[in-house]
Amino acid sequence: MNRLVLDVSNNNPISTDSLRVAKPAMLVCKATEGITFQDSTLGLHRLTAHSLGIPFGSFLFLHPMTHGNEADYYLHYAKPRPDEMVVVDVEVTDGYGMDVVAHRAISCLHFLAVNLPQSPVLYCSASWFLEMIKPAYQEPIDSVTFAKAIEMLENNMKLLHPFMPFLTEEIWQLLAERTAEEALIVSTWPEMKPFNAQLIADFENTIDVISGIRTIRKDKNIPFKDTIELKVVNNDKASTYFDSVVTKLGNITSLEYVSDKVDGALSFRVKSNEYFIPITGSISGSQQCCLGHN
Repeated sequence: MNRLVLDVSNNNPISTDSLRVAKPAMLVCKATEGITFQDSTLGLHRLTAHSLGIPFGSFLFLHPMTHGNEADYYLHYAKPRPDEMVVVDVEVTDGYGMDVVAHRAISCLHFLAVNLPQSPVLYCSASWFLEMIKPAYQEPIDSVTFAKAIEMLENNMKLLHPFMPFLTEEIWQLLAERTAEEALIVSTWPEMKPFNAQLIADFENTIDVISGIRTIRKDKNIPFKDTIELKVVNNDKASTYFDSVVTKLGNITSLEYVSDKVDGALSFRVKSNEYFIPITGSISGSQQCCLGHN
């Protein structure tokens, strides 16, 4: 059975032929983002999925900073049918704490549940870890990375099992063929191990940098498929250990450390560090005409 669910949008469309070959269990298309963006490919993706007999769904991309009813905005545009999955996609915090993000997500879910015959589904970005290890499109993941990811998932199942026994046991059994003696309920509790607090702090800073890049892309309508350059004034002498992660998740062709600000570039700050995305040479001409400057 194919468990593949494809997530598509105007930035990540799929053709009829590719969809026919992939034969996913479901196709889910972005419908709205905040209360200002409507995905123009929603209708075509819906029509294509239904013509091939593939279950269809759509999602609203939640932005905690939005002032307005994102769920109502989504319903008026997407007009989901009773047989379609409805998803609230929570992947960004917009700089807010998780309590605020959770409150906004719950509010959207409640509004949708009251106004739809089907129950909405909450999707949260699996983790930064999974974003980092995700291979290129249609490329396989290497065996070492895959094994480590499964190990982490299994340890999480062990920790969650006392609180979610049936669900975690089901997932545990799906991960590998196991005997009764290898059931999750009788497995060994994970051991506490030392950790590198500085490495975690450095990665938290990396998350802020990636979020800053994504905010620039969203605000200036720069598709992720368009590569950009990034220049950094490292006033904080921040670690460069995760630069490869910034490069991958920001779709950056060149990451360069400079001593002075870059005139005419789009910019943002993380603490005292300054980050610049030059317009000329890093963004296609069709995008440059509508960007403006910070």
